[in-house]
Amino acid sequence: MQNKAAIIIFTILFVLVSLYQLSFTWAAYQVNQDAKEYAHGDLNKQTHYLDSIANDKNSQYSFFGFSYNDIKSRELNLGLDLKGGMEVILEVSVVDVIKSLSNYSKDATFVKAIALAKEYQKNSQDDFLTLFGKAFHDVDPNAKLASIFNTIDLKDKINYNSTNEEVLRVLRAEVKSAIDNSFNILRNRIDRFGVTQPNIQRLQNQMGRVLIELPGIKEPERVRKLLQGTAKLEFWETWDNQEVYQYLLEANSRLKEYLDLKNNKKTVTDSTADTTVVDTATTEVTVKNDSNNVEVEGSDTANALLSELKKDSLSTGSDTSIKTKEDIAKNYPLFSVLSPNTTRDGKLLQGAAVGIARFTDTAKVNEYLRLPEVKSTFPRNLKFLWEVKPLKNAPDYYRLVAIKITTRDGRPPLGGDKVTNARAEFGNNKATAEVSMTMNAEGAKIWAKLTKQNIGRQIAIVLDNYVYSAPVVQAEIRGGRSSITGNFTVEEAQDLANVLKSGKLPAPARIIQESVVGPSLGKEAINSGLSSFILAFFAVLLYMIFYYSRSGWIANVALVANMFFIFGILASLGAVLTLPGIAGIVLTIGMSVDANVLIFERIREELRAGKGIKLAISDGYKQAYSSILDANITTLLTGIVLYVFGTGPIQGFATTLIIGILTSLFSAIFITRLIYDWMLNKKMKITFATKWTERILVNAKFPFIDKRKIFYAISGTLVLVSIIALFTAKLNLGIDFVGGRTFVIKFDKPVSTVKMAAELKSVFGDAPEVKIYGNDNQVRIATKYMIDSEDPNADDIVEKTLYDGLAKSELKGVSYDEFKDKNFQSSQKVGPTIADDIKQAAVWAVLFSLLIIFFYILIRFKNWQFGLGGIVALIHDTTIVLGLFAIFKNIVPFSMEIDQAFIAAILTVVGYSINDTVVIFDRIREYITIHPKKDRKELFDGAMNSTLSRTINTSLTTFLVLLIVFLFGSEVIRGFVFAIMMGVVVGTYSSLFIASPITYDTILKKEKEKKK
Repeated sequence: MQNKAAIIIFTILFVLVSLYQLSFTWAAYQVNQDAKEYAHGDLNKQTHYLDSIANDKNSQYSFFGFSYNDIKSRELNLGLDLKGGMEVILEVSVVDVIKSLSNYSKDATFVKAIALAKEYQKNSQDDFLTLFGKAFHDVDPNAKLASIFNTIDLKDKINYNSTNEEVLRVLRAEVKSAIDNSFNILRNRIDRFGVTQPNIQRLQNQMGRVLIELPGIKEPERVRKLLQGTAKLEFWETWDNQEVYQYLLEANSRLKEYLDLKNNKKTVTDSTADTTVVDTATTEVTVKNDSNNVEVEGSDTANALLSELKKDSLSTGSDTSIKTKEDIAKNYPLFSVLSPNTTRDGKLLQGAAVGIARFTDTAKVNEYLRLPEVKSTFPRNLKFLWEVKPLKNAPDYYRLVAIKITTRDGRPPLGGDKVTNARAEFGNNKATAEVSMTMNAEGAKIWAKLTKQNIGRQIAIVLDNYVYSAPVVQAEIRGGRSSITGNFTVEEAQDLANVLKSGKLPAPARIIQESVVGPSLGKEAINSGLSSFILAFFAVLLYMIFYYSRSGWIANVALVANMFFIFGILASLGAVLTLPGIAGIVLTIGMSVDANVLIFERIREELRAGKGIKLAISDGYKQAYSSILDANITTLLTGIVLYVFGTGPIQGFATTLIIGILTSLFSAIFITRLIYDWMLNKKMKITFATKWTERILVNAKFPFIDKRKIFYAISGTLVLVSIIALFTAKLNLGIDFVGGRTFVIKFDKPVSTVKMAAELKSVFGDAPEVKIYGNDNQVRIATKYMIDSEDPNADDIVEKTLYDGLAKSELKGVSYDEFKDKNFQSSQKVGPTIADDIKQAAVWAVLFSLLIIFFYILIRFKNWQFGLGGIVALIHDTTIVLGLFAIFKNIVPFSMEIDQAFIAAILTVVGYSINDTVVIFDRIREYITIHPKKDRKELFDGAMNSTLSRTINTSLTTFLVLLIVFLFGSEVIRGFVFAIMMGVVVGTYSSLFIASPITYDTILKKEKEKKK
């Protein structure tokens, strides 16, 4: 074995890296278990416990110098379908941006072009701006966009002589800026949810679309409201820290009196109540305030707070000898969670920031400040807002800013709609970035007055009720042009510029696809997924031992190593393990033995030829390399196509499939070879079969070529029946392809789907589709009710309407909140636009995969006849699987919808089928190369019979693991797995009886023509 030392070193490093990456998952699990034990079932207590150690790198829970948050970010992530949560795809409204840039023009051509572009969008993959340009030309080829977009805001970029192409380029830049800003706003809003490991990413090649995943979210209504709200940009005057400090002192005294009274009442009414004060004291943080920049100097004990409070003559009558954090929390409840903005020696810092709090304490600060007893101590024109970003040197701490209300109606003196432009640029010294801001005439007048009245003070720039910046006014600013400085980095300046432009470009985001999975359904998915995975894994281990004896044990070592490497790579890549991902791993288990089977069967052939064990092993590996590579590369290509065209769970499936193929190649080829070399050196006995399997399919002589016309007739009949079924019975298209909403609802007892459909028709208007989903007390409801509505509250309205319909009989006496908590299992929404996109992407995925496989076979085998045989077999397999779904859609007791998961299954079938076919083709090519003059029929039959043992073994193991997943896995993937199971059966059949015979016929025809 060449490069043996290098392979050993690489294997050791691979194992160590995988161990290191998976250790974070183990560490996170240990911390979570400790938190559960500490909380005793109290979820709030558990959350507070984890928050308290989240960023502490020196606690007992730190791991390799990483804090708990760092550990969580490196653990193996579970998808929403496994742990519950919410996934949405939002689309930034490009239509609204274009209308805003036109200053809401009423021009007839413009209005018609917008409407026409919306129609074009229904059947096109192009972005809306491209379609708008085309529609504008179609409405009036002579019309000029410059006449519409030469507004005050765009006068520096567009003039009356600008061509339509030039205007569209400007609009594209403005739209991109609006989308970037919306993305940043969404990201900041998500940071406020308090969700562990949220994910937000832009969808490539899809302008304005953003994918957001929120694990464990329990308030989808709140999520929808916050994500779809239009950004609100405001400019506020501020109070100074020294002005507000005395009010905070009084507020602390009032709060202490309130809490003392509350605790005394509790003690009197409940003598057994636990009166222990919760430890909410935080580390004191003092800062230097340089307008926009913060540098932490801070001390590390809360005792400093007491000394500063006493130094400032806090005459509250409390015991000055108090030294514990518990006493601080009791006597200074407000300051125990909100540190005053002072220097170390107790001097109040200037500026609008009045306090600093740990992120986990901000909710408690808000709660205290909202109490009527506390709120009454502050002036009516004072309100508090948090800064959006944490302190630079203390990423867990945020500043509280005092906002001054100067208008009678409580509105800000200046709104973001007055900002016409903002951009990041370098200042005169070119050392730091700054932000240039321009306002319209009305805004310039207000801004001049505002800056004149606040020279030397800060003006807060507020978006979505969070302070993004609070620059100090240096002088009165006239003309509406301002420059905001503050030692910004380029990224910070760009972020602030985007914030300022959010008022100018109202670009609300609209949910076009949504999936909500309840925690109970996620838990069931984990249990069923893991149980099916473990059962399938052990079934394959036992089968390999049964069939290949000691070599089966070696294959099992490679299989275990393969699983270990898969999870290690998933963890290192930060990939998400989904339910389809588990199915991908299970499928990999079945397919990963294929390389071992190819090697073992080759070695058995060499042994039967009379070679010694050492030479047989060496030659067996050499002879098997070509088939192994060809078979796995074709499957890998389909996995890549799946990854490129799929989204969400489908990408998860593709990811695990791709990783599994690569790791199985390494494990099957190199790890098993190392073990064989070690056993040979130790002169250990090596066997490749048991007494029951030693002669199975040896010297098989099935007349494949002679019987080909019979199988052509069988396949032709099956394909014809499938085509007729597709045109008559038709496929049951899921909401992925037609749009709509689905809900999975669980009841306490079995229900009647017919009765339920009738009840829901009375509230929805049209009868929804209601089917039993798994058990007879669980249903899946599909409806298109309000799917075209642009009402931001449409999703909440539909859910409430669904409850109203179910409450007539099945949910009598159950409140809406109880329904959401207990009965509601999951929901999914796909808008009409994205459904069209998914449909087109699915068609392209299938066509592209067939094309790429054809060209690979053509290049690899240098013969178009092999490519033709492979493609015909793939079309044959795909048609029959589609036909089965059309025929049995209303017969089998599980969902057989055609959705994204089904397309993944079809492409998997394509990959598996071509894998099987290529192995046979490889042996045929080998036989033709060795015996070029031999009769072609004899060569083809010999090649197919020689690989028959491998074909049956691989098909059996793959089908076995899929059957286990089908029987014991989740209802969510049962139809998906069924499609792959049928594909394995049909694919194995077509490899033997369709692909190879067609190749034989076309080669024979070509050779006859040559002879003529």
